[in-house]
Amino acid sequence: MQRVPNATRSRLLEKLQFLYGRRRGDRAFREIEKIMGGFSKESRLEGRGERFSEQDVVLVTYGDMIHNRDHPLRIIADFAKRHLKDGINTLHVLPFFRYDSDRGFSITNYREVDPRIGDWCEIAELRKEFRLMFDLLINHVSDKHPWFQEFKKGTPKYRDYFIWFDRGNLPPEEDLRKVFRPRATPLLTKYDTSEGEKYVWTTFPLNQVDLNFKNEEVLAEIVDTMLFYVSRGADILRLDAIAFLWKELGTSCVHLKQTHIIVQLLRDVLEIVAPHALIITETNVPHKENVEYFGDGSNEAHMVYNFALPPLVIHALYSGDATRLSEWADKLETPSEKTAFLNSLDSHDGVGVLGVKGVLSDHEIEEMVRKSEANGGLVSYKKNPDGSESPYEMNTTWWSALKCSYSDATEPDMDTQIRRYLVSRSIALCLKGVPAIYLNGLLGALNDRAGAERAGCKRDINRKNLSKNELLKTLENRNSRMSKVFYTYLDLLEKRVNERAFHPNGDQKILFLKEPVFSLVRTSPDGLSSIIAVHNLSHKKQGIRLERGRYRDMISQREYHDELELQPYQVCWLKSIKRLTTLQKDSAHRQDATNLYVNVEA
Repeated sequence: MQRVPNATRSRLLEKLQFLYGRRRGDRAFREIEKIMGGFSKESRLEGRGERFSEQDVVLVTYGDMIHNRDHPLRIIADFAKRHLKDGINTLHVLPFFRYDSDRGFSITNYREVDPRIGDWCEIAELRKEFRLMFDLLINHVSDKHPWFQEFKKGTPKYRDYFIWFDRGNLPPEEDLRKVFRPRATPLLTKYDTSEGEKYVWTTFPLNQVDLNFKNEEVLAEIVDTMLFYVSRGADILRLDAIAFLWKELGTSCVHLKQTHIIVQLLRDVLEIVAPHALIITETNVPHKENVEYFGDGSNEAHMVYNFALPPLVIHALYSGDATRLSEWADKLETPSEKTAFLNSLDSHDGVGVLGVKGVLSDHEIEEMVRKSEANGGLVSYKKNPDGSESPYEMNTTWWSALKCSYSDATEPDMDTQIRRYLVSRSIALCLKGVPAIYLNGLLGALNDRAGAERAGCKRDINRKNLSKNELLKTLENRNSRMSKVFYTYLDLLEKRVNERAFHPNGDQKILFLKEPVFSLVRTSPDGLSSIIAVHNLSHKKQGIRLERGRYRDMISQREYHDELELQPYQVCWLKSIKRLTTLQKDSAHRQDATNLYVNVEA
């Protein structure tokens, strides 16, 4: 049996007793200790020397997003190995387990791969080439899940696996209105059971029922599932919708202390038996609340999604003004080198707007949402405590979102659109953290309004599956829009992963040059390498004056001196040629490379 160190044992016990009281907490500890003991040494993977690296780039895709007659997971593996190996080292295959709705997020079986896309052997093949991110969906399961089916039958073991009420003891409407709602659907859903009608807690629609973490047996089940995923090759565990985990009537039921304690407890377990594995929390909420899931930098999530980034980038491109983006990025920091942001622009869901609450005004958010709609997007709404509804996310592909800015009366020419698209992508690649790229974003996919209408789900606007043969044919045509986006994007990725200055734990300094220009200096942790990245977010040329010297743009390979004229939507990644020469002569030199640029001026 896995021996738990005394210090960790005390931490686990303290957390479990906080959640469940002394007697139940002690019992929960014994069960979790038993689960850890059963985690075989053969299943553990050796960790690498450093937690994060500049080579970390995540591709996000559904397991069946590229398809033909073969198993889709094989096609994803083949496509990634053939085209992406030099720019991406991690694959996040969105929920690939058995499910009945919500494109995988309504799980009917935690441990079986959906046979429509593949099997565990194919996941193992992926693991040979890439690090893997698995979704650990623990807030809710499908109402077809065996646990809920047993609940409906009245099986005693599963009676408290879910949160439910009888008609006679329904919570006061006032308490229900206090609950933070990410959707506009009812919080309680009626189900017929062997013991009569039960009203079950359902944070999300599409037949998803919330698990009851006030029952310590549920927590033990989840710990067991987490370690099963690690044994199957998970390097990163994505805690979906984690903010809603613990429920207390009379509160908002979001970000409660108990929820943070459970995330910390899951990390404690991994530190004992799988220290190479990382936890990332998915909390689409205002930035201040989002970063609280880092804990103190050593005890909670290793990574959090940088949810404020996508809407801020869209706002900057719409307005041609990088001021808000620059001011926000200037204050961006993580609590320790053991943590990092995941910098993702688009996603399988959409572009959430809650992350910029308090950063952009309500008027600016509404204006941005209206422009996204004008560009062909859809909008999802959430329910507010007063019964009103407000925007929750913009449902759109990234390409379609940027089709026109505030000043565009008509669509710009294709070359301009491609430059605008790629300058936005460069921001996410340069910003401190780990970049993540949704497959549709890598390809510059268009809105699939017809698919969203067929599915009756707004999010399906950015979830279109692709025919393998048609995709490869389009990419082979180097004159096609998709091919230009794809290969230029790949070139950026390949340059990024070979540049130590883009290390997630390297230094970052925002340069306030001109309103239309987003610029920053990135410096490697050892101070030996630096990049100054400048992004023109406007449709006009922008002149920039640098400190006197010689610079080479990593992207175009052009050489610049102290004057730089940025074309509309141009991006440059500049390295000081003088700095490179100095380092070649004196490899022991350790001057902070940021000092080269402190005198940059507009």
